[in-house]
Amino acid sequence: MNTKHIILILLLIISGFSFNSCSDKYLDVTNPNQLTNDQFWKTEADVTSALTGTYSTIQLQLWDDQWGFNEGYFLNHESKSDLIDPQNLWDPFDLVGGYECYTSMYNIRRLWHMMYKGIFGANQVIANVPLMDLDQAKKDSFVAEAKFLRAYCHFLLLNDFHNIILLDKIPANPDEYIKAQSTPEEVYAFIEQDLKDAIADLPVSWPSEYLGRATKGAATAYLGKVYLFEKKWAEAEIELQNVVTSHTYSLVPGDNYTHLFDGTKEWSTESIFEINFTMREDGGRIESQSMVTNFTGTNQTISPNAYLKNLFMNDTTVSGTPSKRVFGSIVFNNPQSDIWYYHPNAGTNLSFTDYFGETSKVFWKKYSYHDYSSPRDENYSGINFILMRYADVLLMLAEAQNEQTKTADAVDNINLVRDRAGSVELPETMSQEAIRNHIRNVERPLELGNECGRFWDLVRWYSGAELKNILVSHGREKANQFDVNKDEYFPIPATELSANPLAKPNPGW
Repeated sequence: MNTKHIILILLLIISGFSFNSCSDKYLDVTNPNQLTNDQFWKTEADVTSALTGTYSTIQLQLWDDQWGFNEGYFLNHESKSDLIDPQNLWDPFDLVGGYECYTSMYNIRRLWHMMYKGIFGANQVIANVPLMDLDQAKKDSFVAEAKFLRAYCHFLLLNDFHNIILLDKIPANPDEYIKAQSTPEEVYAFIEQDLKDAIADLPVSWPSEYLGRATKGAATAYLGKVYLFEKKWAEAEIELQNVVTSHTYSLVPGDNYTHLFDGTKEWSTESIFEINFTMREDGGRIESQSMVTNFTGTNQTISPNAYLKNLFMNDTTVSGTPSKRVFGSIVFNNPQSDIWYYHPNAGTNLSFTDYFGETSKVFWKKYSYHDYSSPRDENYSGINFILMRYADVLLMLAEAQNEQTKTADAVDNINLVRDRAGSVELPETMSQEAIRNHIRNVERPLELGNECGRFWDLVRWYSGAELKNILVSHGREKANQFDVNKDEYFPIPATELSANPLAKPNPGW
């Protein structure tokens, strides 16, 4: 007897019915406040509502509050990076950053659950939209969006948990919720096909009121990224080159580098896919995020460590001055370096040392902005978070080319990113190994630090003792606690293991 049956029996008993006198009609319990499939899947507005709910899962707004994305996405991922110096992190993320996770941690459990909610929502759209009386092109586009989101959620789960449950349809009955994990190879193949289907039917762009919805370019860029993670270098090069030759995207000018992360020029020419946030609170929902709390140096702080600081200090122009991405990425004791929480525009004429004291440390500037017009305090931000941008595409393309010994092409694409920053160009005479090391340990950290992809990169490049050695050599605090037998991935949540007898824990857990 399952829980549903027990609840039904209790309802009948409370209502004064006995099993001897009841008829079938009393077993047909309908909730008048809950829409059914027959009532819902009727109009374009219904589909848009369902897709909006699915998109909202990747915001990870877990408590109708601003903390969801910060804790569920940013801190879960950035706390594991080899490039950070974590200070006073709240206990769950101090444990993540110290490679001391355990299976019942709420932040890991909710990341797992929210991604599966997203997959469930996408499967609803994929199953129901083809049956609706709508224009075929619109139906194809709706399904393509859902397949993109389903691929995104599976890809995130795969990189965070490795041994995951592939859900390709709506479970038809309670028994179908009990399912064993698929192999990573099976999940990758499924993600590839979803993204190929999405590419075929997604639009190149959306009207301004629909920014945030998946596009053909986003699906193409993610397919290239998936191939890169699988070390399918030729396939990755084709898809990433397709993004370039579409001429849909371009690097923003170096003077605008800061604006990629301060909320003033969202959905720029460089943005391929980003998560929308606002400061709206109507309807009882807070649509903001709270990443800014991690960067001010006064609370829990994730800042660049000595290794990354050294990279930034050596990222210079031909004349030896810091590049534009240095001033756009970090805050340090330099007259040209500023940020809202100590800049004179904040209302008080503070210097770096007035705010931080005498320190040689650096702090993040990316995403550390606060809107003073907000009715909320400085913990709240309406700045969008970019999940995929054109600079990343160029660097992934360079990596795919270099792994095929197309070293000159690789250097050209790296130099496009460096030229935008004003950094000294790389010589085309570099060896394949030198380029590989530069991409891994210089260029991607400089360009993409604090954007939550670093630990995934480390795991796809290194493994076991080799990965631990990278953490140690980069001076990562608590790197010696990294367990080579299990810490590449989060543990499968205890709730999944207890509810699903076919689910198995990750190795080492």
